[in-house]
Amino acid sequence: MDEQDVNTLCTPWIESLRASEARYRIISELTSDYAYAFRIEPNGSLYCEWVTDAFERITGYTPERLLELGSYELLIHPEDVPISQKRIQALLRGEADTSEFRIVTRDGQVRWVRDSARPELDDHGRVVRIYGAAQDITERREVEQQLRKNECRLRRSEERLRRLTTHMENALEAERARISRRIHDELGQTLTALRFDVHWLKARLKRSSPEVQAKLDAMLAHIDEAIRQVQQIASELRPQLLDDLGLPAAIEWSVKQFAERTGLEYELTIEPDEISIPPACATDLYRILQEALTNVARHAQATRVEVRLVREGDGLTLSICDNGRGITPEEMKNPNALGIIGMRERAARWGGQFHIAGEPGKGTVVSVHISIRGE
Repeated sequence: MDEQDVNTLCTPWIESLRASEARYRIISELTSDYAYAFRIEPNGSLYCEWVTDAFERITGYTPERLLELGSYELLIHPEDVPISQKRIQALLRGEADTSEFRIVTRDGQVRWVRDSARPELDDHGRVVRIYGAAQDITERREVEQQLRKNECRLRRSEERLRRLTTHMENALEAERARISRRIHDELGQTLTALRFDVHWLKARLKRSSPEVQAKLDAMLAHIDEAIRQVQQIASELRPQLLDDLGLPAAIEWSVKQFAERTGLEYELTIEPDEISIPPACATDLYRILQEALTNVARHAQATRVEVRLVREGDGLTLSICDNGRGITPEEMKNPNALGIIGMRERAARWGGQFHIAGEPGKGTVVSVHISIRGE
């Protein structure tokens, strides 16, 4: 067989190979920013065989220049060289790899690429070539970095707002306690003294007309009602039981007062009778209870409420359940539902879990669970 016969036989195969390579390059350029092939040299180094024309748009280097350099690794950002070395070792072991790293362009810009590569093995299982395709993801990484910065700023803002809210709540509680004491001690004592004075007058005017006696009795009734209202207002501002006897006693008093005021039936469970938690935490749980009971009275259309304060292992759970109409998802998500927002924030202040759920016609459940480990 002469040379002409050999050329005649090989020409279709060569043309087919060239067509396949052309198709592969077109597909590579359509599906990625650039593609490449590296040959494994006998000494184990990588030498660039070809790279698509899009390589110049990303790096500033022409494909011909890369072919002259022979190594794509010369473009890797110095800080990302370990990433490149690690992926090359994986590829030489026959493993596919996808990595994101930085390259330095011809004009000194730093750009991010997502590079996916896979090895080609010979019949003996040795890696002889590496094919890869890379995408310029600089804009995506910049957006992600900006998002991370924004999230960090948002977290810092939320933390500052939470600290400010806590400070304001603490100041408000202190002011409530001060006003409660003044109302109870000063106004309450004044009304009590006035009651004694009316009794003194009543005793001195035993022989007065029935009209005078009736007036004095009416005055005593008004004073007694004023004393009762003063005690109630002072307790609502800051129940003395909370400071003196703790959270269980304050909850028991509050639920009973609520039932008397609204006429609702109630069931109360407190286990154990004594629970030791920080005073500020006790205050937040008590305020959550108050807000939940207020919502029951205003919105639930319920006839019964169940309150549970139960210690479970290292946690403490407070739940308020009614048999009313059931809160709707829209009401729970309402940005103006400041009561729900306040309850959730009070729970979050102690790393607690707050949950509220409603079922139409079956009622609403409000629950908060906090850890009291080590308390």
